Amino acid sequence: MSFLYDPPLLTAAGAAGGALLDDSVEAPATAGITALFWGVSLPLWYDVSWIRWFARIWGVESGREFMLNSGRIGFGLLRFDASKKSLRRDLVAMAVLLSYPLWFRLGWAVGRKVRGRRLRQAASSDTETVSESSAV
Repeated sequence: MSFLYDPPLLTAAGAAGGALLDDSVEAPATAGITALFWGVSLPLWYDVSWIRWFARIWGVESGREFMLNSGRIGFGLLRFDASKKSLRRDLVAMAVLLSYPLWFRLGWAVGRKVRGRRLRQAASSDTETVSESSAV
């Protein structure tokens, strides 16, 4: 996962969940998806040896480089020197990682609006069908 692609992916996952699932599962879905993203992103950021293969698939040498620059799929949009480590950079990374549940919940809210609109449209078409049936 990368800082460039994770927020849109989380928002899309939340939108799908909000559109398809009941609101009673929002909290567990948020926790599960966030845990999944953190479970990959944190080891990448700290360049843990067991996840390096994932970064190398994308043409970069380290997990940190992938998180910062998104590998080949980053289209050269980001060019940070991943070899430089600093407390400030770690704190910014942690702030971005802590925002992951917010991105998912933003998507969920969008999905909920889509679901509500679909339900209203279905209800209005049912009402029209009933009206047409009673008119016959």
